[in-house]
Amino acid sequence: MNPPRPRLFALAGIVVVVGALSGCAPQDVDGTLWRQVAAFKDPFGRSLVGAVEGMATEDLAHGISEDNLLAGNYWDGDESSLESLSLVNGGAVIHNLEEHTPGISFDVLITSGPRDVEADTLANPAGPYLGPNSVFTCSRIAIGFETRTSWRWTDTDCDDALTGQLGPGAQLVSIHEFDG
Repeated sequence: MNPPRPRLFALAGIVVVVGALSGCAPQDVDGTLWRQVAAFKDPFGRSLVGAVEGMATEDLAHGISEDNLLAGNYWDGDESSLESLSLVNGGAVIHNLEEHTPGISFDVLITSGPRDVEADTLANPAGPYLGPNSVFTCSRIAIGFETRTSWRWTDTDCDDALTGQLGPGAQLVSIHEFDG
């Protein structure tokens, strides 16, 4: 039996309010930079879900490092290849890949790229934009293949060589600010 429409709308309203109050909405990052990070984080997350399904540890590790299985660039730690990552305009970089039994873990840096304050129609017309020029987040992703596949994202220290490739004024933000 379908619920009456007024109940359905009331339920949808409650879900939105509870989601906002529980931290599912961005809190410390303005909407423009949040969307710029999401433009890289969301495809990365979708590719991760698709890659993990039905793969063994060694196949997933090889796919990440050799076959560009995930949305983002893989970096092997060689500082001579840093400029080819083109992080100044935003992106995702997977690095520090480790295989362990039974699973893998790796770090990912996701950056918004610069905010174009001049072209931003959402910028405050009453005064200059005072927030960061860009934001980035650094996470450790651990994937386990025990009885069932599981993974978790946690904040981690950023690689200095990678953050050195970001534009001036880039600000570190927790990965959890981009949940939702």
